[in-house]
Amino acid sequence: MFLGIGPWDWTALIAYFVLITFLGLWTARKVSDTADFFMAGRRFGKAFMIFFAFGAGTSGNDAVGVSSKTYTNGLSGIWWQWLWLFCTPFYWLIAPVMRRMRCLTTGDYFEARYDGGVAALYTVVGVLQLTVSIGVIQLGAGSMIEAISGGAIHKNYAILVMTVLFVTYGMAGGLGAAIITDFIQGILTVILSFVLLPFALHVVGGFSGLHEQISDPGMFKIVAPGEINAFYIAMLCLSALIGIVTQPHIMGVCAAGRSEMDGRVGFAGGNLLKRFCTIAWMVVGLCGVVMYPGLTGKQPDLVYGQVAHDLLPLVMPGLIGVFLAALIASVMSSCDAAMVSCSGLFTQNLYRRWVARDKSERHYVLVGRIASLCFVICGVFFALMVEDVPKGLLLTFKLQALIAAAFWLGLFWRRATVAGAWAATVAGFIVLYATGTAAFQAYAAGEKYLVAEPGMTLEQVAGRTGVTPDKLRAWSAGPWDDGFWSKANDTAVLPEGTVVAVTAPALPKFMLWKGKFRDSWQIFFYLSAQFLAGILVSLVTRRVPTAKLDRVYNCLRTPVVDNEPHITTPFTLPVGRAPGNPPKVIKHPDFEIYMPSWLSVGGFLFFWAWVAGLIGFVYWMAGWGA
Repeated sequence: MFLGIGPWDWTALIAYFVLITFLGLWTARKVSDTADFFMAGRRFGKAFMIFFAFGAGTSGNDAVGVSSKTYTNGLSGIWWQWLWLFCTPFYWLIAPVMRRMRCLTTGDYFEARYDGGVAALYTVVGVLQLTVSIGVIQLGAGSMIEAISGGAIHKNYAILVMTVLFVTYGMAGGLGAAIITDFIQGILTVILSFVLLPFALHVVGGFSGLHEQISDPGMFKIVAPGEINAFYIAMLCLSALIGIVTQPHIMGVCAAGRSEMDGRVGFAGGNLLKRFCTIAWMVVGLCGVVMYPGLTGKQPDLVYGQVAHDLLPLVMPGLIGVFLAALIASVMSSCDAAMVSCSGLFTQNLYRRWVARDKSERHYVLVGRIASLCFVICGVFFALMVEDVPKGLLLTFKLQALIAAAFWLGLFWRRATVAGAWAATVAGFIVLYATGTAAFQAYAAGEKYLVAEPGMTLEQVAGRTGVTPDKLRAWSAGPWDDGFWSKANDTAVLPEGTVVAVTAPALPKFMLWKGKFRDSWQIFFYLSAQFLAGILVSLVTRRVPTAKLDRVYNCLRTPVVDNEPHITTPFTLPVGRAPGNPPKVIKHPDFEIYMPSWLSVGGFLFFWAWVAGLIGFVYWMAGWGA
């Protein structure tokens, strides 16, 4: 036994490390230019694209976050990852749009639709998103490894080792290395998701044992009346759908395939596979409620790893090694894609655009590799600072839609301007930041402080706080409930000099949760501010030139055909290819919303059927053994 892990487990781990590193370095042979490094030469088919989408969007921190939130909130914790469930059918429609841009990065879209300044703004926001994401992913995996090793391996050391591994092959092979290794790592991640399930259920006595030992019926509700209510779910899902297109790695997920269909099947199919895995993470978290009662603070983050540590060695030698390999695979498959996307944004839309325009392809690949390392280091620092996985995940949820209004307005509305894109992003950031400050939270909760004196009357309290006596009586809570306030004669019986907080909410109660402004309403206001500012400012500022817009929309209307030649300039049709002209939904010259094809409608409805089926299954499963 070394560092809490047995010899068979180390054997499995070392074999995995050698294989993945070899594949990544082997892929580096095919990297000759930026198209190879940042977009893998657009040479992959459906199977690789499914597991690339699954691997890039799935990591060990997802299992940690869902099981942790399920431990504290019950079945409704599944929405910590299922917030993307309702987005899945839209992925079928989004993938061909991204592919038709014929870009290397999403920053290329912002430059073509607006200008280089907006592309630079997006680059800053996108790099910030992915840097935070890399940190959160690393934190979740490090927490699980610490639990699996029984504390012998500190999570910070685990984070550093994993970083060295995925940086080694990612810097060498770029996106191609990420896609090839994600095929293997995706299979291992599915194993990670389901290997614990039967053993954990056996220990707690199955679903009937869960119902017998968990007395709170709210723990078995898929939508609970508390923090994760229907509006919370709706806002997280809306933010996820609006923001998914501006996550930098999504361009590669949708457009690294050979055709539009490869992107469609990969993006929607890979994410549907993740929805199944989320159910397994949730059930393990519920088993943890029975197995490890009374966990508080950051301890719920360790539930998934602790279950693995306690159960897998009882089944078969080496399973801990397989589990750890699957965990590390899930981390590396997400972080490598994020790392390459970060470096692509920086290299293409900042360095190449503003610093060095006419260098060789070899030079830009080198810059991309150096940038990869720098952004990963920033992500590691974030991982070492963030408090816990759910809080880190929530931050990524909020950041992902920070520049989304500029993307969607530019996609469908010709009137969207450069100034409108800036206004939308700045307005969203101001609202997001302001509503998250301690000062706003105190205002929202309405906390007013006073120094109590013996015999103080209710009118005197009202005079000091500015709150009417009737409202003070209605708000008698907190210290008053502990007998400090004599309701019989409306006098305070506190020792002299005691500080008392009178809570008088400045916002409606439905906007508050445990004395704080709800995250769901914060998302609502910051998304609303983005679109409102973008629309209003666009209406009164100078239009983008018509020729520039025609180039963008001509590409978006024109499908990518099989064996279409690769063109390095974004939004450029092959020579001799006439632009498509599909019918419009709204017949107005300023709107670019087209009628979907039968293939688009059929696939869209197909995935909605899966969404309904998954929700129905979990709702049915919640009653098993009751």
